[in-house]
Amino acid sequence: MKKYTIFLTYSILLVLSVFFVVPTRALTLKILPTIQQKVEDLKTQRCTTLTQNIDRRINRFNSNKERHISQYNTAKQRLTQLAAKLQQKGYDVTQLQADAKIWDSKIQKFASDYTVFINKLTETKNVACGQSDETFRTSLNQARQQVKIVYQDSTDARTYYQTVIKADIQALRDQKPTIASPQ
Repeated sequence: MKKYTIFLTYSILLVLSVFFVVPTRALTLKILPTIQQKVEDLKTQRCTTLTQNIDRRINRFNSNKERHISQYNTAKQRLTQLAAKLQQKGYDVTQLQADAKIWDSKIQKFASDYTVFINKLTETKNVACGQSDETFRTSLNQARQQVKIVYQDSTDARTYYQTVIKADIQALRDQKPTIASPQ
């Protein structure tokens, strides 16, 4: 009796599993292409969104770079004019001119590092679609490291102006001209 019951139970389970498994597999085969298409659509949408976000950041950083460089160039021009004016009045501006050259080199380093950063960000945009996530992360991390260098360069140039150039200008105020200016 026990053997008969066990045999009957297994037979019923076998017959029922055939009825439930076959339709499930057929249903899976019909749904699978739809799911794969949705996954591909999401990847494409993600790629488009990511590219747009990176483009927006590149444009923002480009405008910030132009604004920074413009401000630095204006300040350099005013400093050069001040040095020329004071030199005509008989002040010794050699220290100011030497420090202005150092400041100019800091500004040029800032501009070149900023250009490298924007190039790395552009590379990240190019890697974003169609390559592995690891390559994208590596490229993005390189851009992040470069932006830290850019911020440091900007801080160095600003600090140099505030501490050294302004101190030179203050020293010139305390100085007496060697040649009397014609009046």
